[in-house]
Amino acid sequence: MNREKGVSSLALVLMLLILGSLLLQGMSQQDRSFASRVSMESQSLRRQAIVQSALEWGKMHSWQTQPAVQCLLYAATGARVCLRLLAE
Repeated sequence: MNREKGVSSLALVLMLLILGSLLLQGMSQQDRSFASRVSMESQSLRRQAIVQSALEWGKMHSWQTQPAVQCLLYAATGARVCLRLLAE
């Protein structure tokens, strides 16, 4: 009888270890996924700030009336800023 209790207790402990391990693996995978999303969002925000800065610089720049399409390099970020004049 004691031997049966010992075996069932051991089986219960092993099952708890397996379940705990699976839970930790799932949490680890979820953590990696979250870290990846945070990194991608951070890169997107950085790119958006560069684009916004270049756009504001382009708005303040004095552009020529010709040619219809003009591009300049915004040295602060290395972004290329272009203007296309549309016919009225």
